[in-house]
Amino acid sequence: MRMNLTESRLGELWDLARSDDASINDLSSDESLVLHQFRTIHKSLRLSWHSATSKALELAKAIMPRTERKFSIGRLILPKPLLGFARGAVSQVQFESEEIQVRIQIEEIPNGWRMWGRTSEPGWIVWSGESSATCNKYGEFELDVTAESIEPLSLQNESTTVLLPMALNEHGDGSK
Repeated sequence: MRMNLTESRLGELWDLARSDDASINDLSSDESLVLHQFRTIHKSLRLSWHSATSKALELAKAIMPRTERKFSIGRLILPKPLLGFARGAVSQVQFESEEIQVRIQIEEIPNGWRMWGRTSEPGWIVWSGESSATCNKYGEFELDVTAESIEPLSLQNESTTVLLPMALNEHGDGSK
């Protein structure tokens, strides 16, 4: 770009891009280029994921590798009723599914959460959002999560993903 546009001018161009009746006759070539790019961005932002046709979805599914991965939702056993975390307090939760049982201790720390616990068998990876920890040969794990919430929480191995609900009475088979 040959000229530097001010932040306020960029804001005006964004407003022009969002209006359908904007004229480019009064703009410099640099401003016209920016307006065109902003219109393209605005148009893509207005699209929703519902825009794909069913044929396009079927074509996309056809090129995806088929998975044999099993999905299930664990059952929250402890605590009852819903979780109530208090700063500095350690809360304990326990889950079970057909595949595994897990007990987790959770403590709120200044920048997130510290979790540690044990699964009924080794070979699992505990996931909380983007953070993960692999269980050792005894099924033990430790995980620090730097996020406001520990959800979504799951256990995964090479063939199975178990979603761990943090509220009572969540159900489903993970297929939707």
